[in-house]
Amino acid sequence: MEPKLHHIQDWFDGLSCAPTALAAITGKSLADIGILLQQAADVHGRHISDRLLETYDLSDTLLAIKLMGSFWLTADEYDRKPFHERPAIDEWMACDRSSGIKLVFCDDGGAGGHIFAAQEGNVVDTYTRGSCVKFEAVPASYRKFRVKLTFLVLVPANSGQSRHSMQSNAD
Repeated sequence: MEPKLHHIQDWFDGLSCAPTALAAITGKSLADIGILLQQAADVHGRHISDRLLETYDLSDTLLAIKLMGSFWLTADEYDRKPFHERPAIDEWMACDRSSGIKLVFCDDGGAGGHIFAAQEGNVVDTYTRGSCVKFEAVPASYRKFRVKLTFLVLVPANSGQSRHSMQSNAD
């Protein structure tokens, strides 16, 4: 059975995008995600709390995927294109036809970044409040972002994804 995105049962207002995406992809609890992000930052020489933060470095998010026993491959690279030539989230979602789980990294052309999880036209994001929903369009406040990189996340079938605080999208 192919892994699916998860609804995040313990999602709360103010939770940032990186833990939201990681919990949706892996089925891990938010407490576990905080610990894994802390471990990833430590590997990169930075000490952060296991308390969930507002922002995370992309390298920590990607390493956390590996620390959870999953893998990722770069799928789409728009980072060398001028900002205005990169797809907006709505455009990218309309064109993505892959069946696998994707981690989508976006930025606003400046210092602002955003990341979310997508699969087969479904999305889990902060604006969905941790729910896996059929994508229709991003809210106005997300239209400033353009897709910079996407990553195909490979979750082994025997990864023991926690169902403790998660509910599969297939349920």
